[in-house]
This record gives sequence, C-alpha cells and structure tokens, in this order.
Amino acid sequence: MTPLSPTALEEAAKAIYETWARNRSIDETWFGVCHVQHSIANEARQEATAAITAYLAQREKEGFVEVPREATQVMLDAGYYPATQRRGAKSVWQCMLAAAQNEPVPSPSEKA
Repeated sequence: MTPLSPTALEEAAKAIYETWARNRSIDETWFGVCHVQHSIANEARQEATAAITAYLAQREKEGFVEVPREATQVMLDAGYYPATQRRGAKSVWQCMLAAAQNEPVPSPSEKA
C-alpha cells in the first residue's frame, strides 16, 4: 500500500482537530495543542492515520495507486528497458508503477 506522507497526515490531523474544536467552540489553535503535546493532538493524528489508511486500502482494492505527478528517475529507469524492447505501453506502465510503489515518500525539503 502507498506509504503515508507525514506532511499530508499532519494536515489531515489538523483538519480533524479544527473541525472538532469548531463544533465545541474551543479557541485553542492546532499549533498551541501540538506545542504542549496535548493528547487531543495525538488523537487527531490517530484518527487521520486510520481514515487515510482505510481510504488508500479501499482505493487499492478498486485498482488505483498513488504515484508522483512527475515520473521519478527510478520510474523512468524501470520503464526504459521494456520501452527499448518494444514490449508495449502496458509493460512500460507496469514497470514504472511497480518502481513508484517501492520508492520512499519524499519530504517537502527533498522536493526542492
């Protein structure tokens, strides 16, 4: 299954907390809750992890995977040989997808 991006997971936890806080008229910000390591921040992260994991697992059952918008060098390398052997687009695609699924999720600083 697609590994969870730490930054995407944190944004999902923040959205869960902000909805929870708004529905209960809580004034504490996400930053404030994280700064004091409040248990509600950990709960929000656990809920986000569970929801995202369930979503990705279901999408995978439906035949979808998450891949980068731009092909990485590893993906291009994986697709090169089948392309040069004229094995067809489907073969190239399968090799590139397999390579993408085995790559670690880059952090935002690595993308720059």
